[in-house]
Amino acid sequence: MKARAARHILLVNDEPVQRYRLASVLKKAGYEVAVAEDGLKAIELVSEKQSFDLLITDLYMPRVDGWGLCRFIFENNFSLPVLIISSYFTPEEIEDIVKALGVEGYLKYPCSSKKLLSEIKRIFERERQKTKEAYHVFMLGTNSDNNWLRTLRQAGFQVTFLSSLKETLRVVRENNFSAGFISTSFSPEEAFIIKQESPHLSLFLLPEENYKGDPFAYVIKGARYVLPKESGPEYIRYLVEKELKEKALLYGQELLHQKTKELEAVSQELVRIQNILQLIVEQASDIGIIITNEKMEPIFSNPKAEEFFELAKSKDFYGLMSFLIGRFNPELVKKIVEQEGVFHCEVKLSETSQILSLKVRSFHQKEKDTLLGYVFSIEDLTKERQFQERLVQMQKMEAIATMAAGIAHDFNNILAAIRLKAELLTERVFSSDAKYVNDILSLCDRAAGIVKQMISFSHPERKGSSNVSELNNQVREALTFLQETIPDGIGVKLNLLESELYVPLDPSQLTQIIMNLCLNAVQAMGEKGILALRTYRTSLPDEKLDGYIPGGIVPKRGSFAVLEVSDTGTGIAPEDLRRIFDPYFSTKNPESGTGLGLAVTRRIIENAGGFILVKTAMGKGSTFRVYLPQVSPPRKTLGQDLKKKLLKKSFSTVMVVEDEKGIAEAIANFLKEKGYNVICCFSGEEAISKLEEGITPGVLVVDLNLPGVPGRRVIEAAKQKKKDLPILVTTGFLSPYDLEFLKRMAITHIIQKPFRLEEIQKNIAVMMDN
Repeated sequence: MKARAARHILLVNDEPVQRYRLASVLKKAGYEVAVAEDGLKAIELVSEKQSFDLLITDLYMPRVDGWGLCRFIFENNFSLPVLIISSYFTPEEIEDIVKALGVEGYLKYPCSSKKLLSEIKRIFERERQKTKEAYHVFMLGTNSDNNWLRTLRQAGFQVTFLSSLKETLRVVRENNFSAGFISTSFSPEEAFIIKQESPHLSLFLLPEENYKGDPFAYVIKGARYVLPKESGPEYIRYLVEKELKEKALLYGQELLHQKTKELEAVSQELVRIQNILQLIVEQASDIGIIITNEKMEPIFSNPKAEEFFELAKSKDFYGLMSFLIGRFNPELVKKIVEQEGVFHCEVKLSETSQILSLKVRSFHQKEKDTLLGYVFSIEDLTKERQFQERLVQMQKMEAIATMAAGIAHDFNNILAAIRLKAELLTERVFSSDAKYVNDILSLCDRAAGIVKQMISFSHPERKGSSNVSELNNQVREALTFLQETIPDGIGVKLNLLESELYVPLDPSQLTQIIMNLCLNAVQAMGEKGILALRTYRTSLPDEKLDGYIPGGIVPKRGSFAVLEVSDTGTGIAPEDLRRIFDPYFSTKNPESGTGLGLAVTRRIIENAGGFILVKTAMGKGSTFRVYLPQVSPPRKTLGQDLKKKLLKKSFSTVMVVEDEKGIAEAIANFLKEKGYNVICCFSGEEAISKLEEGITPGVLVVDLNLPGVPGRRVIEAAKQKKKDLPILVTTGFLSPYDLEFLKRMAITHIIQKPFRLEEIQKNIAVMMDN
């Protein structure tokens, strides 16, 4: 006869000692045991489709607690019985919660091995009850002979039928109902009165056959669900059980939070008087603990300490100490502990670059103040130091973000004024001088690009951007910008896919990626070499990815447009490869590189849902491949009537609100030439004053970052005056807060400074056409 396979149990407990003890008991009883230190790790194990026969979990845990783990099990319909073991609650305190959730058992820790195994055996041997829970509910209606009442009884509910509000309020006070059902024969106000009487009671609305009103009025007054008229008993029962489980979980988490606060004071006192237990039990998983007697002779070491013995290639306590601090002098250590309270030193291992910390404290018998021994704690601080380095890096980024936000608006205002004035000159200068004006325009665009690169890393575009651009066109356009900067000795090879490749980035972002990669490639080659650019379409996982992907990203399946930039330069050293995408890291001359280019490039690519791959060889060059999700071509919002819309003369008044006089006058002169009436306001106060005087423009063009009264106040005042007023926002810097405000005000027409005058005209034409 074939032996039955051992039952597989998942044990979840954040306390190492409890976890070890419970696991040992279960293994000795013949069960297979998997362990998790918290609910999040347990969710990972269950999600990996591992087959478990029972889940044993604590309630109070970091990251995801026991109730959160139960929520995951129930919401994902895992057929997994649950046994709760907790030292925080008595069975009576959470009896109702356990019953509502369908948890198979509850034990208070500490529990005996016999009791634990007996409870597990009971769970495994008990046959699942086929009968459903007879929930006690009430129905408020005018007719006891109706389909809804029959449906509720078919669902297995014990139904109390009520026909008046007064009677319902009395019965609700006297009974503990699982749910209430109210017919549309009664008003939303009456539902609200019932909800006030019993705030925690879930109400379900039962629409009558002839009901044609708005059920949302009942939802506003407190109804939890509006049942479709054709709802069957199984569906209604499912909703009630789901609601009861949800309330049980929420109440359980509130109870856990309350209990945690109550125990904090007790925990603090226990930490103070039981420092030795704290060191051994609470820190055992992270810190190597060695306990010695008063003569510094070791009497205990935990598993983590054994790892350090192996690292030191010594099983002798004195050998380990000599490995950590050189010559070990016990008497000197004792003297320092007596004087300072703690002996502390750190050592960096040359072979592994690990940073280890050693602390030595004494512990005493409190009543007699007798020295009992010493606690040696050894901790690996490598990750902590790395985290501190990253924190410093983040602080640098925060500083640069603050600086960028400050200069972006002012600098872009100046650039915008110069650019707009230059645009107005293009129609007034002789053809022989037009080149100089075009040079000014190009220089403005380059300066704007520098500002954008400074703020891109700290304020990346949001994921899910609706901007779309064509990869091949942007490669060609970027190369025209780069042509003058590429030395004559470097040849350019272009191999672009004949068909179009659309990706979820705006043209400026895509051009920024291309130019960053090309400039890096050119600088890696010096005066001679080959710069090769290729685009193609690929599908993952069909293509085998060979190279380094920063961040350990696991590429998603799907269709990708790929940009490949290769050079024949010096290549990237192995020790630098994993750092080239870090902000401020650069292998270039400080005068030619900021260390932000590749960091910005990576952030833009990953925010678009793509990734970047690097393949390099010393002395042979490098290849960067950018994988971007392929998307559908953008819809042409203006269509073929664009020219007609732009030529369309509208004598509506345009109010321009701009504190930079140069920008305001340039916009005003341009629009007047196109046939618009223009009112210029040089402050938010002036604009609001004109609006209050009764001036209602056809279009409002407003700078968002005005000094004094900001553009947001102007927009709010204009919207109060005319809700559907077309508004065009100009700005030199757009923060996440600004984006939320504009979204709330339903403003979609936004242009960044510096901009072209034709952008003003195009946006006004589109707004006036809608």
